[in-house]
Amino acid sequence: MKKKIFIVDDEMMIREMYKDLFENSGYEVDLAANGKEALEKMDEKSYDMILLDIMMPVMDGMTMLSNINKDTPQKKQGSLMVLTNASPSMFEEIKEKYAKNQKQRTGLQLVDCVVKSSISPDELVEKIDKCVK
Repeated sequence: MKKKIFIVDDEMMIREMYKDLFENSGYEVDLAANGKEALEKMDEKSYDMILLDIMMPVMDGMTMLSNINKDTPQKKQGSLMVLTNASPSMFEEIKEKYAKNQKQRTGLQLVDCVVKSSISPDELVEKIDKCVK
């Protein structure tokens, strides 16, 4: 059974690039353009890994994480990796905000923060492989 990756990013080019990358690496891939759309899909499906961009219109990644705090998704989720173009130091702030009982409530574990511009596609696949397999 294929592992499922959920890519939440407002940049269509990024979503499509990651979709091709992960499908070619043997994953099933689902996409969302913002946090609102992502939360709706998380109520319908379970994912082994969610790649979440922080800066998005409609509902950004931080707001989405806050909403996961309030409304536990219907389906149990796997791990979460934050995608950002900001500094990796932002990860500590994100982790603190997210840590409030999240793992206990949703099962969704925040595992890493990746600066999109400083990781190669192969490195990203390798990082995801280690987390989900």
